[in-house]
Amino acid sequence: MLEYMTKGERDEIETIVIKYQQAFKDIPYKVPNKDGPRDSVEIVSMFTTIIRRFAHYMKQLDDFKSLSSTDQLKLLRASVLEMCMLRSALSFDLKNNRWPDPNNELMKNCPQLRVSINA
Repeated sequence: MLEYMTKGERDEIETIVIKYQQAFKDIPYKVPNKDGPRDSVEIVSMFTTIIRRFAHYMKQLDDFKSLSSTDQLKLLRASVLEMCMLRSALSFDLKNNRWPDPNNELMKNCPQLRVSINA
């Protein structure tokens, strides 16, 4: 795929990835990285961290910063649910029924959240 991109396009994608990785460092999780059940406060904390991290990431992008604060807020509100759903689907560990997949390099230090299937 990269061979079909211009150097400018490759540089832009690299910059976006670097800024996304920086958002992970700047907005860490405040819950312990443990295996096992989570209480509701920990789950809410994990979710709000994802949202705060996404907003922080977006604010690093020049095109986003150039928008009015009203437009920024509208875009964040409109996109956060979709971002959470896509990110969850991409980072789910099917083998172990949990988020995130520990093989995902960027998310290796993220707290785990297991899916429990009660019949």
